[in-house]
Amino acid sequence: MTKPLLYTKLLLMNDNILPNLSKHLFWDIDMDKLDYDKRASFVLERVFTMGMQEDEWKVNKYYGKECIRKEVIKSKALDKKTLNYLSIFYEIPKEDFACYTKDLFQKSS
Repeated sequence: MTKPLLYTKLLLMNDNILPNLSKHLFWDIDMDKLDYDKRASFVLERVFTMGMQEDEWKVNKYYGKECIRKEVIKSKALDKKTLNYLSIFYEIPKEDFACYTKDLFQKSS
């Protein structure tokens, strides 16, 4: 079984090359001035809430799973669906996310 061409290309990317992410994710900023390392939480929040699958593959390749796990829990603006996805895929308890609160996501007893 052959892998999709895009996936194969992503595997060959150099880790030091900045990911070429979808332009619609950063409509409000100058992407040439974006520091992907200092603003990792911001980049990941945009990718996971509004990005396409290819964007996710690119940030996984650039940042690595452990860095993503460390950064996404800092986000205070994840919607419920994104939070659930990140919790499952990256094996992070929902309670570890800064955006998780009993008031927002759990019904009161």
